Amino acid sequence: MESGAMGVNTQKNPLVLYTDVQTQGKGQRGNTWISEAGKNAMFTVAFPLMPGHENRLVLMNKALAAGLTDALIELGLGSLEIKWPNDLILNHMKVGGLLMEVITVGSKKYLFLGVGVNVNQMQFNDQPLATSLRLNLEKSRTSTEVEILNIREIIEAMVCGLWNAWDQLDAFAAKYSDWLYRKEQMITLIACDSNEMIDCKLIGINEKGQISVELSSGEMAEFHHGEVKMAYTG
Repeated sequence: MESGAMGVNTQKNPLVLYTDVQTQGKGQRGNTWISEAGKNAMFTVAFPLMPGHENRLVLMNKALAAGLTDALIELGLGSLEIKWPNDLILNHMKVGGLLMEVITVGSKKYLFLGVGVNVNQMQFNDQPLATSLRLNLEKSRTSTEVEILNIREIIEAMVCGLWNAWDQLDAFAAKYSDWLYRKEQMITLIACDSNEMIDCKLIGINEKGQISVELSSGEMAEFHHGEVKMAYTG
């Protein structure tokens, strides 16, 4: 259809689509995002791209990740961090993630940002590194049970955080490093082609989106997403 998915080709402003049930969720590197129906926050935002803006994808990625993290922290839902490139972390466990891609609809280009955040799900069979906002709050309390969290309110807050970041890309991109998981700490990278383990110190993420590290030899190195992946560290 000429109007494209969600009628996005008629839109001049960002457009949001959210769902209670997701059956074919996608994660990084083609992984499947598994979610219990009605318990988590899942939505996609289509941001119209002005000519030349597609050259600022790394900046956009950092800004939007920071905007989302900022919104969740402001809600008092935990001390979230961003694990390179786009995982949301709570206490060394994955609570959510972002997936960004540029799509052409008709004659226009859009940045499609898919967001998935575990909210009320309490069990993660076969996903030992996963958690949810409610499960994390439960673990932090010893006497009182945490009430079911309002998913719609959380989505609205996250969308507002993304809107703020979209309007202030440079300012929010600068905040990305404030919430960077394991910054200035020892980490392990895994080479995608050989599964070689690389122990190193995380320095930061550069303007190309590469992870900058200090190797055990003292040398500096930079890797693209796809060359290495970052292991979880408990």
